[in-house]
Parts: sequence; C-alpha cells; structure tokens
Amino acid sequence: MKNFKKLLDSTLQQTELKRVRVKTDPANVKNGEIRKFNGYEGYFLAENEKGAKVYLENFEGGIIVTIPKNMIELDTNTNQNLQILKRAAIFYILKNKGKFKCDENLPIILHNCQSINDIEQYLYDSGFTKEDLLNIYKFTLYGQF
Repeated sequence: MKNFKKLLDSTLQQTELKRVRVKTDPANVKNGEIRKFNGYEGYFLAENEKGAKVYLENFEGGIIVTIPKNMIELDTNTNQNLQILKRAAIFYILKNKGKFKCDENLPIILHNCQSINDIEQYLYDSGFTKEDLLNIYKFTLYGQF
C-alpha cells in the first residue's frame, strides 16, 4: 500500500489538477462530518450539484470526499512558487552562460513545464548537477546563490 501511495503522490505532483484547501466555519457547518476536514489540503477532481469531489491526500491516508463549494479555497501559492522557480532557473543559466547545453528556446520550454519534476528533468537533461539545482532552490528561497 505504501508503494501505491508514493506512486499516487508522485503522479499528483505532475498533474495540472488544482490544489485546494478545505475551509469551514464551525458556526455555519451543520454537518459535523465536514468539520473534520477543516484545514486539509488536496486536489480538486470534479464538480457536481452537491459540491466538489476532492482528494484529501493527508486525511486518513488519502480519501475522496464531496465538500460544499463554499468550503473550498484554491491554493494559489503552488502556481506562484512554480513561476518563481522558473525565473530562478533562467537567471541561474544566464549567470553561468556556457556551462550548460541549453536550448535557445529555454524560456518557452520552462514556461510549458507544469510541475517541479518537469523543470528538474529538463535541467538534468541540460547538464545540471544536483548542486546546480540546489543553488537554484537556494536562490528561489533566499534570493542569493
């Protein structure tokens, strides 16, 4: 079961599914079942008349539940962090010009990457080492190499 969970988590990180967070107001929640999901994060799977089907990855090992739409908050940080990482990678490449075998269409290629795994794979294919990648992450977090 652990291998399945790892495979599922890895696959989810590479998808374009929207990350969501469950937000409930205890004063307005009539159904006590929904209240227990407050604060959990997961992925938006589908929408129906009852609400949104959401996969909550860290609740009891991962479950799919229907949550009222007004209790779902989109997680915008994931996309923002991905954009910051793309800019940091481009800056690092420009700073170390000639060290890597990068395609001249690098900005387009990185723009089309949908996950951190896609970015890492492209950079490894272009001759980046783990140390180079670590430097990019440091720049992303601290603004310096």
